[in-house]
Amino acid sequence: MPETNTQYYKQETALISEETEEDSNLEELRQILSAEQNRDVTYKEATDIGQSLIDFFNILAGAS
Repeated sequence: MPETNTQYYKQETALISEETEEDSNLEELRQILSAEQNRDVTYKEATDIGQSLIDFFNILAGAS
């Protein structure tokens, strides 16, 4: 049972780390967009734009 708890803890730690990194990246993108557009950009807008960029690059990667 302790092994299972250790595995669970490692998985949870990895997920939290990924979420923290994603939040950090999203905040950085939001700040860049805000500076670029000279206005406040919401987290929703930054998330939408970030996802659009990911989709765009995935399309480009699939096209080559």
